[in-house]
Amino acid sequence: MSRANQSPWKYAILWLRIYFGAHLFYSGSRFILTSYVPEIPGIGGAYVAAASDIYIYQIIKYMECVLGLMLLTNRGVLLALILEMPATVNIFWLNTFIVATPRQLFTGPQELFMNGACCLPTVGITCRSCRRRSSRCGCGTD
Repeated sequence: MSRANQSPWKYAILWLRIYFGAHLFYSGSRFILTSYVPEIPGIGGAYVAAASDIYIYQIIKYMECVLGLMLLTNRGVLLALILEMPATVNIFWLNTFIVATPRQLFTGPQELFMNGACCLPTVGITCRSCRRRSSRCGCGTD
């Protein structure tokens, strides 16, 4: 049995992934079902309104719904996290530095933390996989 399977951290990351997936799925499906766009004060609201006018906001919400479902069903987790990262960074920047109201100061860093914390455990697996492939083709250093 490997150390990764014995570690209690795998359960923390599992629950974090499920929570992040549920958060994304709820956020995306709420928009899909009700067309709800939150009221954001100041220049952040103008940014979201402009994104909505050119349908980027809608695309992101549909993408969040699909990616949340991928995280909840444990299918393509790394792909889902990577595809969500640009939206996560955008949400973090907008909520933390542009709008900076108490609610946004909570949700921005939380979203970045959840995506980053879910990505970190896959780094070792990805590195080992790439190292194995490079040694098979004769260009590895192992």
